[in-house]
Amino acid sequence: MDKPVSMQDILTGAVELPDTFQVDTHMGDPNAAEVPRPDLVERYLSDEGKAKSELMKENLEKIRLDNARWERDTGSPEVQIAQWTEKIRMMSHEHLRAHKKDQHSRRGLYKWLSHRRRMLKYLHRKDYQRYIELVQKLGLKDIFSNLEVRR
Repeated sequence: MDKPVSMQDILTGAVELPDTFQVDTHMGDPNAAEVPRPDLVERYLSDEGKAKSELMKENLEKIRLDNARWERDTGSPEVQIAQWTEKIRMMSHEHLRAHKKDQHSRRGLYKWLSHRRRMLKYLHRKDYQRYIELVQKLGLKDIFSNLEVRR
């Protein structure tokens, strides 16, 4: 083969390749036996290689299941407060400690704090027993019991 041949010529059969022609690929020898790699499954299923957003999603799902009042509960105050608490912990303990000057995320954190505070105030007003149980379960301070709660 003196002149360059295009892939289209090879695929259409316009050019015949000699029997000794070999193509080196990144895959190595096609006749070699594949080496078993049992550690790949473990690494794939472990949390080690997952993105933080994926881990956060899984944590929020666990929290939703732990705090749900019924099977498919996603919107009860308990679930919302627990999820905001986890997001707040993630943001304040991991992200903002690493990125001290990230004011946009800090503003989002303040927004989550105010959402959680308002939802806690609502739960305190509507069902005090559920409020006390949730505050103890999440390890939060009971800030509304000693104060007169504004409506």
